[in-house]
Amino acid sequence: MTAAADMAIVPYKSVSPAFIDLISGRLDCMFETVPASLPQIKAGRLKALVVTSSKRSALLPNIPTIAESGYPGFEANVWTGFFAPAGTPKEIIAKLNTVIVRVLQLQEIREKMMENGTEAAVSTPEQLGNMVKLEVAKWARVVEKANLPKVD
Repeated sequence: MTAAADMAIVPYKSVSPAFIDLISGRLDCMFETVPASLPQIKAGRLKALVVTSSKRSALLPNIPTIAESGYPGFEANVWTGFFAPAGTPKEIIAKLNTVIVRVLQLQEIREKMMENGTEAAVSTPEQLGNMVKLEVAKWARVVEKANLPKVD
């Protein structure tokens, strides 16, 4: 399902001027990450309407997902992964993954990440690789359907 909303995309070089325009009323709405938006939301300058993840954010538990708001199947996440150069030996990848998972499961790390507006999630290298392939395919379909020009 798509919204078929008629929206103008306004490109900004950084999020700060976009927030200024949104807060001042020059923009009606904006898609932005939870970490970047959270200080403005907490200060009462912005109102969160939906999160675009498949589940509610632990940082904004009272804010519904976009799917809950009438657009099932919509999901757009911002994520970070750890990558190594192609050809890195599997045993090195496994060791790095073990250490990274151990660190991300430490309570003080999880708390610090939450303070900074980030939720930690762990996976195997294979799960990350599969997720990347799915994300690339999903967004390629979006670009194609929207008839956006390819960028080299």
